[in-house]
Amino acid sequence: MKRLVLALLILAWPALPAFGQSPLMQMAPIRVLADFDAAIGHPAMAFSIGIDGETPLEYFLPNVSPGSRLEVIGLGVGARLDDGEPTFRWRVVPMVIDITKPPWNGGVTVLRYDRTGLRTLEADWIATHGGPSGRIALGSLAIEPSLILRAALASRRTGHGFFPDLPAQADDGATGAATSAGARVVLSGASGFRLTATASVERLWAGPDPELRILGAALRVPLGSVWTLVGRAAVQEARVGHAKDRTTVLGFGLRFSPHSGRSV
Repeated sequence: MKRLVLALLILAWPALPAFGQSPLMQMAPIRVLADFDAAIGHPAMAFSIGIDGETPLEYFLPNVSPGSRLEVIGLGVGARLDDGEPTFRWRVVPMVIDITKPPWNGGVTVLRYDRTGLRTLEADWIATHGGPSGRIALGSLAIEPSLILRAALASRRTGHGFFPDLPAQADDGATGAATSAGARVVLSGASGFRLTATASVERLWAGPDPELRILGAALRVPLGSVWTLVGRAAVQEARVGHAKDRTTVLGFGLRFSPHSGRSV
């Protein structure tokens, strides 16, 4: 599998310049991503680099909120280190649409396969989400709360990398229906910064019925016209069967959008 993914990346690389001139990539220019996350209290960390095409939809659609986006053709590679032992990780994300336009939010994810996150495997074969949203303007600041309900045909494997106290079942993957409920508050300003606070609970209704509960925040700060710095922190609690483990994670990322007037 690793050789197959590497071969696909090598074969796809020469096509990127031509693909970048297609109508789709003119709307969603190529973006370079780098991310790093580390657990507090035990030696687990993950890092990845990748590319995708992203369009901030607030520049094209009227009255949509900051953070509304179209992502296409995401590819990434990276590594996870647990007690100093590295393992190869990768992701493929063909398409994500996320739109918030009060009083509603909604979106679709198609064929997202991600092994670079805190869980060993997180894949959404098809997913949709939606719920009510609001907007409060305070001068140049906007506060936008949302409730988000999500349903997916998904595969999950929690793993022991970031949740070492879970039983052996944590390494058992399963595929089935995944449902989640969450809340999100976005604070954004005219300078382009965006602070997002989230709380969510997700359950996979298959295998050992794993759950993941997240309370986190992410801050995005533009650095000039094409760079963005991302800082994030989260407390995540994974449950497998009757066992649970909690991990606090700190991370940061960089976004580089060379063909965009503004990085997001």
